[in-house]
Amino acid sequence: MKSLRLKTKLSLALLLTWLGLFLIGGLAVLQARNVVMAERQDAIKHVVDLGYSLVESYAGEVAAQHMDEASARKQALERLSKLRFDGKNFLFVIDSKRPC
Repeated sequence: MKSLRLKTKLSLALLLTWLGLFLIGGLAVLQARNVVMAERQDAIKHVVDLGYSLVESYAGEVAAQHMDEASARKQALERLSKLRFDGKNFLFVIDSKRPC
């Protein structure tokens, strides 16, 4: 009878150990996912900020009358089309002043 109680206690300790390991493993996976998502968001933000700065520089050239708007728009779109993140994803431009 005593060996059954010891066996039950050992089984319970083993079960609690496994549950603890699964809990720690699950938390580690969630933390790793959060880190990867934050890094991806930072990369996207960086590319978008870069694109915005590029457009602002061409707008400055137009404002300073160093370029006309049509050629500035064309050159900006050409340069924006070459921006990538993760080697495959790209930016797209929405012009709210022009109809689709």
